[in-house]
Amino acid sequence: MKKDIVQNKKVTIIYLVITIALTWLLQFMPMILGLDIENTSISSFDFASLFFGIGGVMPTLTGVIFVFVFYSKDGIKDFLKRCFIPNKECISAILISLLLVCAEVFVTQMISKGLGAEKLGFEGLKLIAKNPLYFFYFLFWGIISGPFSEEFGWRGFLTDRLFRKDKLLQVSLLIGFIWGIWHLPLYFYPAQIQHDWFMINPLLGLLFIVSCMSAALVYMTIYVVARRKVFPIFFLHMFKNIILTGAMIYPFSDTYSVVVVFVEITMDVLFYVIFTRTPYYRKALEGTNEFDYLKQAEQLPFPENANTEGKEITIDDSELTDLPVKIVIDGARFSNLDEFFTEMDHLLTKDLTWETGHNLDAFNDLLRGGFGVHEYGQKLDIKWINFSKSRQDFGYEATVKYYESILECCHPTAKQSVEKKIKDAQEGKGQTLLDTIIEIILDTDNSDHFCTLETEE
Repeated sequence: MKKDIVQNKKVTIIYLVITIALTWLLQFMPMILGLDIENTSISSFDFASLFFGIGGVMPTLTGVIFVFVFYSKDGIKDFLKRCFIPNKECISAILISLLLVCAEVFVTQMISKGLGAEKLGFEGLKLIAKNPLYFFYFLFWGIISGPFSEEFGWRGFLTDRLFRKDKLLQVSLLIGFIWGIWHLPLYFYPAQIQHDWFMINPLLGLLFIVSCMSAALVYMTIYVVARRKVFPIFFLHMFKNIILTGAMIYPFSDTYSVVVVFVEITMDVLFYVIFTRTPYYRKALEGTNEFDYLKQAEQLPFPENANTEGKEITIDDSELTDLPVKIVIDGARFSNLDEFFTEMDHLLTKDLTWETGHNLDAFNDLLRGGFGVHEYGQKLDIKWINFSKSRQDFGYEATVKYYESILECCHPTAKQSVEKKIKDAQEGKGQTLLDTIIEIILDTDNSDHFCTLETEE
């Protein structure tokens, strides 16, 4: 298990290093060679645009290569389905994306107009109105210049590997920051809006990175709404490119080009804060699986004949100076896994303004501390009473149900392993769900928490 986690991290880091290095190398190359980059863009068709364009597709190109190198056949199929085959949730995700971007355009223009700016030109929309074939022209360039060149990598590969339900905010901001600094060469191309912002004010230019981080919150939300589908994110990226600051509303005033940065950041953050608290989103999150289900389905070996009844197993805490926090888990207060997680929220958290994830990963995080009851890394002395009831509640029958729920939404690469665990549990072999929970509590070597456990029948 630990080896799988380390391997996952290595692959992810290598992907990021290669992607950023190749993009920067290629997009800085025209400047190194002394080429004219005054009007260079994805559609300028000058020699410099060749380097510019190839550099821009590195997230997707590297991501696709990594998928075919490191994924199984089922994993590759899953990747392709997420990118090209929409589900019914994609329709809602695309509409939500379009409404958000249009709202950002409206608010930006209202503020700009109040500051004396001219009206938006809407030249793109006017061209489409005159000749509907222009719709396909803008659709092509809108998809190519960003969505297809980036999103197979950023969302299809990277987000899927980093996605953890209990760490969505941190993961989103991290991906957004990486995404922002990846754009560094664009600050040196006069035809790019990043260059314009930096020339107006360096701080405004740096705000682009912040806008990437706020936009990543929206991208993650749409990713969840669409149940890991990348398909609607192509449209979100396109809407941001060709509507918010692109051809559909062009020309727009200099005032608009400055105000839009602040409006986009503010509205993206507000959207994330408000929308992620809705029942609609929470239901979508429950139905969205994580990449590495081996972390839930394949725990480290726990002796099948281990007898923890009435015994205290102590973890070495010689390096900890804080006094341990004592909690009592009462098996009479819960009868199924969801009720167990609710009880753990009650025992291990205090004054949280958000809900914890009801899964074994989140339970492990709670044991680490830092959620209002004990400090991060502080020792936890656990006494589990009415343990015999929990042994019955979380026996082989509950184990089968647990892994069957995992099987419904797990990553294709984990299905064979999960199916074996279901079969073993049906035959009364291997770990029970209770064994797995105990193992998480006592696994101090790989979990970053320090616990002792005493059981009482």
